[in-house]
Amino acid sequence: MKNVTISTFITDWEFLKNSYFWTPRGNSSDRKREEKRLSQKLIFSRNKHRIVAEILVVCSCKNYYVTKTIFVDGIQKNIRYLKKLVS
Repeated sequence: MKNVTISTFITDWEFLKNSYFWTPRGNSSDRKREEKRLSQKLIFSRNKHRIVAEILVVCSCKNYYVTKTIFVDGIQKNIRYLKKLVS
């Protein structure tokens, strides 16, 4: 899992929104490499609020499974929260 900037995280969030229709190619090691490449975590503080944003990608033999979460002080938010921080 890699750490990234806020703008990169938003771009990758949008890129993965249609991943439900993707099919992994290759063998098990290729799928694990793809999971590591696409999964990412962003942890930072802004205005005394702790923000944890995560994209978790799991590749099975036939499907991509993507879980995307954003928590601000333990309360779940959506991508619009991060977009407001960048603008």
